[in-house]
Amino acid sequence: MKEVTDISSYDATKLVFYVNGKRVEETDVDPKMTLATYLRDKLKLTGTKIGCNEGGCGACTIMVSHVEDGEIKHFSANSCLMPICGVFGKAVTTVEGIGSVAKNRLHPVQERLAKAHGSQCGFCTSGFVMAMYALLRNNPNPTVSDINLGLQGNLCRCTGYRPILEAFYSFAVNENGTLKVSEDNGCGMGENCCKLKKKDENGICGGEETTPGYTGGDRKRKIQLSDLSDCKPYDPTQELIFPPELKLHGYESKSFAYDHDHTKWYQPVSYENLLCLKRELPHARLISGNSELAIELKFRFIDLPAVINPRQVKELHARHLEDDGVYMGTGMSLTDMDNYTVQLMKELPKERTGVLKHVHEMLHWFAGIHVRNVASVAGNIATASPISDLNPIWMASNAQVVLDSEARGETKVHIDEKFFLGYRKTVIQPDEIIKAVIVPLTQENEHFAAYKQAQRREDDIAIVTGAFLVKLDPKTLIVENIRISYGGMAPTTKLALNTMKKLKGEKWSQEFLDKTLGLLSEELKLPAGVPGGMSQYRLSLALSFFFKFFLEVSKKLNLTEIKFVDCDVKIGQDVPQTLYATQLYQEVNANQPVHDPLGRPIKHVSGDKHTTGEAVYCDDINVADCLHMAFVLSPIAHGTLNSIDYTAAMNVDGVIGYLDAEDVTTGAQMGHHSDTPVFVKEKITFHGQPIAAIVATDHEIARRAASLVKLDYAVEKPIVTIKLAVDENGKFIDLDFTAHKTGQRIFQTPEKLSPAEIRPAKIKAGRREKTFITGRDRK
Repeated sequence: MKEVTDISSYDATKLVFYVNGKRVEETDVDPKMTLATYLRDKLKLTGTKIGCNEGGCGACTIMVSHVEDGEIKHFSANSCLMPICGVFGKAVTTVEGIGSVAKNRLHPVQERLAKAHGSQCGFCTSGFVMAMYALLRNNPNPTVSDINLGLQGNLCRCTGYRPILEAFYSFAVNENGTLKVSEDNGCGMGENCCKLKKKDENGICGGEETTPGYTGGDRKRKIQLSDLSDCKPYDPTQELIFPPELKLHGYESKSFAYDHDHTKWYQPVSYENLLCLKRELPHARLISGNSELAIELKFRFIDLPAVINPRQVKELHARHLEDDGVYMGTGMSLTDMDNYTVQLMKELPKERTGVLKHVHEMLHWFAGIHVRNVASVAGNIATASPISDLNPIWMASNAQVVLDSEARGETKVHIDEKFFLGYRKTVIQPDEIIKAVIVPLTQENEHFAAYKQAQRREDDIAIVTGAFLVKLDPKTLIVENIRISYGGMAPTTKLALNTMKKLKGEKWSQEFLDKTLGLLSEELKLPAGVPGGMSQYRLSLALSFFFKFFLEVSKKLNLTEIKFVDCDVKIGQDVPQTLYATQLYQEVNANQPVHDPLGRPIKHVSGDKHTTGEAVYCDDINVADCLHMAFVLSPIAHGTLNSIDYTAAMNVDGVIGYLDAEDVTTGAQMGHHSDTPVFVKEKITFHGQPIAAIVATDHEIARRAASLVKLDYAVEKPIVTIKLAVDENGKFIDLDFTAHKTGQRIFQTPEKLSPAEIRPAKIKAGRREKTFITGRDRK
């Protein structure tokens, strides 16, 4: 038997996959490269966009097809996270592969989205198209809920989503399986379409029933802007077939290894070989969804000598019921895990599925569907993020992980206060793998719940996550067992041990709540300036989560003496079942000439090209012999720059040179008021301020070299508020604000006002956080 680290011992050593039906064979590609970069830079398929570059916006969505248990499966994925070697033996479909304006052939998804005015800047559009396309390939007759879930990982900053949903809801079926949009009714509202309603005495479709608030005039509420009844029906039999070669030659069961420069990729199919690899390469990174590792590679430029992808190992896909828990292999994607959880919730008694119910609910808020389609629960556990969505659930429910190594064999370990050793550290040994997680089933008289609060409702990391389990004596209401766990309240997922110890044996009552909140306030207290900030807000969230849990349990037990027991505690918790929205459209006067376009809903001139990926943006233009530049940015917010060492950066192959303050015309400034130097010469005034720039033959080479530049600086106290700026002799710029059209001044400077007109007051505005996606201009 050859060594498992010997590349030549694997079934395949060349990277083979298909893109839009065309075979691709690679022998010289960096395994660290993402699929998005490969598609854009190597294959010139620029319809796949790179927006956030970390799996959050969905602009890079593609569809991956593969063989699993003899069946062809399709799933959507973020190509900006997908490592290029991760598509070995698979078929990739991009937006260019399903339709084209140049070929006068639009896919029904593309046609309807363009006709429904579903794009404005168009940067996110191809991602939405591929998300919907992947959904239809798996389910040609989706419901509205299916469509909402399928688009969960896609963001749009232009349209407000209404026209996108209107276009895609046209593919939905009603509860009886009937299409909501037909030739007789081109509206995504189905039977509620205003065309199907009788006109009232004013000649308005549906009357006041469907146009609430209409009082006459040129503007009124309408349900429908676009008529999709003449669009082509979706025919799943006309889709691109799965490449016969991949199925015929059994690529899904082939082991694969790949060697390129400083990185080796191992993809075993044997469980024994996987354990052997971890013995031989204990510090090799295991990769599944790549959501964590990809970020480290892109922004920290970590060294990655060896990678192991275990997804082809069948033993890691095992799932079954045990005596008091559910065994789920870590080869399952989070989507597979969720589907199995839902299946068990239907099969098992309700009182046994308390933990499973909240695992299912939490998974809905866990990243987006495109991430969950490839990510594994093992990565979430092993990376030990203190703001993990799932780890508090495992800790509160006393779940177990099955660890295995070739040297010591298999062992089960509880995810408790001893599991997480410190920030991003666990008890898992370097030569061990996480084989499975065992999720407990709730017992009689046990109550379980978990909650999460993030900056936005979906597709976002948590600020605080809380999970709670309590077992009560049904007659005396004495607490027999209680477990309280939080994410976001410590450097690790935290079990509130002191609070739990003092609550056992207490009676579940109003006094119990008061005592618990007091104990948690002490145990979870965060110091000012804690990493992540918002110390008081996070503590308030932690306390409110337990308060919510207390009310839910009390209501279930019908404890009417508890204060606020009848309050609605479901706000922001349940997955919304439908969309509630209203939009106003300008009504075109019936006497307006047909040739007059003013106010008419005319399709975007580039709408079709947005949906096919053929619209060209600046990032899509490949200029011959073009050099690339990456900035060296300040890692501090305030200080003095002493020196810059370019030695390591200049030794990187492909680097041409560098630019800094010495290369800029003396006195040149930029900014709204020309008050910021192009490059820092001495004084650093904000975090991320450009200090220099590296010029190279390739953008990634430039970025990597920029990360190697060594800066020597003296750190000073950062100025992060207006008050600090004023205290540091900062000054306000006196702007002459004027009212529109009239020219009348809105604000008068104090010296021009009489004392009677001046009222001393203070106002404080908080910061705003934005998601920047469309930073690429169109051609």
